[in-house]
Amino acid sequence: MAQLREALELLDLYEWLGQYTDLKEAGGDEYRIQDCPECANSKWKLYVNVEKGRWICYVCEWGRGLGDTVRLMAAISGRTPFSVRMELMALVVPSVAPSGYDQALQAAFGETIAEVSKEEDIPDVELPGYDTFTGITTREVLDYALMRGLTEQDVKDYQLRAATKLRLTKYTGKPVEIDGPFLVFPVYCYGRAVSWQGRKTIKSDIPYVSHSRVKNWLWPLGPQFFQRYVGSKLLLVEGVFDALGFLRLGIPALCTFGKSMSDAQLELLRELYVEEIVFAWDTDAYKEMSNAVGRVAHVFPRTSVIDFSVGVTGKVDAGDTLAKPELGPWLLERMNAAMDVHSTEFFQWQMTRA
Repeated sequence: MAQLREALELLDLYEWLGQYTDLKEAGGDEYRIQDCPECANSKWKLYVNVEKGRWICYVCEWGRGLGDTVRLMAAISGRTPFSVRMELMALVVPSVAPSGYDQALQAAFGETIAEVSKEEDIPDVELPGYDTFTGITTREVLDYALMRGLTEQDVKDYQLRAATKLRLTKYTGKPVEIDGPFLVFPVYCYGRAVSWQGRKTIKSDIPYVSHSRVKNWLWPLGPQFFQRYVGSKLLLVEGVFDALGFLRLGIPALCTFGKSMSDAQLELLRELYVEEIVFAWDTDAYKEMSNAVGRVAHVFPRTSVIDFSVGVTGKVDAGDTLAKPELGPWLLERMNAAMDVHSTEFFQWQMTRA
């Protein structure tokens, strides 16, 4: 994804903010803004250091400890954080004609979004299957998606596809074809397909088949996520349906495609300027989660874990809330009770699973 740090270094924050509000000198690189978007105080108590990209309101203290300059830019401009990030991407990526995905973003936000193009080191992939569901088999795939709690609008928004077969690339030997049918979840970057994962619609020993580079990405890095993400806390989940479950509840969640974290995925999290990571992986994957938590907590000290074994009978995933919305309050309660990985509570929880 776009190198936001590089873009922010290139940005003249004073000039950018000046498009949307008046600024008064406060000494050095600091300026005052009359109206605070957080508390609505209008007595010039919002101070911004345009060189460091830091700010604070001396009435409500909005900005203290916050590190995402995009949050300030979005609040002052009245725009979405996603559209601001898209504009920043254009500072470090040359422009081309907008793709259908870019046009969809423009329609979604009702504004002109800066065009972004590909980075040369990100290869395109050919998406398997079909983007329509008019055939007998593809209609079965759509029925499966609806049975899992997705809507036809979800299918359209996430650009899901149907495939009768998928090719599984092994570490050795030739790729093998796995019979489906599959519901295919494309992974996009800059509006270009960079990977995919397929979910078989019938019970199978191999329920998921993925592109070989799927672990380089998180899903979905599109408007459905950025409309909810404000640069502070996000959840990491194992699967695509889990991400969809939290996103429907208004919670920013990204799928890691399994029970591990790659270096590429960690770098993506760095680019998002995350302040707090919450692991919402299945608790039966304790060993894998423990390993991943250790890696992530080293980079993001504010890391916590959700225990999904409380308050329900049997195994329940975040994705189950799509078809059973009555589970939504329980899921939110579990999220609010997440354990800080540096706390005594988490240590004691670990001991019960050692």
